[in-house]
Amino acid sequence: MKISTAFKNSWANLEKIRSEESGKSGYEERMVSCLKDLYNLWPEDLSAEDIADAIENSIPGCKHVTSLEVQHIRHLTQLDEDQLMELLEKHRELNFIFKLALLPTTAREKFMELISRSPFSLPLLIQQASTFFLRLDAEERVNSQYPWIAKIQSVDRELWVELADESLNWPGVKKNDSERLKKFKQVRNRKLEEWEWIKDFMIYNIDRGMLKDSSGNILSHHQLIIDTWKDID
Repeated sequence: MKISTAFKNSWANLEKIRSEESGKSGYEERMVSCLKDLYNLWPEDLSAEDIADAIENSIPGCKHVTSLEVQHIRHLTQLDEDQLMELLEKHRELNFIFKLALLPTTAREKFMELISRSPFSLPLLIQQASTFFLRLDAEERVNSQYPWIAKIQSVDRELWVELADESLNWPGVKKNDSERLKKFKQVRNRKLEEWEWIKDFMIYNIDRGMLKDSSGNILSHHQLIIDTWKDID
């Protein structure tokens, strides 16, 4: 399996930034920029295992890269720049801030307060963060592991009713799918399968050009959904 030259260069830059001395200024900005570059260059058709193997075999000095580390980096690339800056200001080790990123804001603040009371080695910090994460309830864990869920949650719930009504006229969409879409107006705990359904349902219908009115115009609520899904997809 091959990865693009641009992706290889960006990953090599990531490793270079990670190896910088802790006192060097501008670390956070360079790391955020690099992570966003990786996001734009990510080889979506390759598995984490394939990417790890390709990195080891084609980038000098990048040995012992695991599929788990690739998954961690992938998760970080999907975060907003402001969130990445906030995390990097707390710690510079990516494997640790991946664990921090899984914690909701309130839980993260509690955890940082807890570890500030006594020094911990990096392996112990990572272990403690993992333990703290497992104490969250099931919905909090799912939402934290899949940052795109928060983007869907940010959509005004009333829009799902409007889109559900419109979807009754979309070719190939069943009535029970429209009813399922309408239910996203409700505030309740949802399983990962439900979030994956609406993500895939909207990707499919955006790609088919269904988000428009009867005259073929893309209205403001259509554009909002399209823009939101650009960040998700």
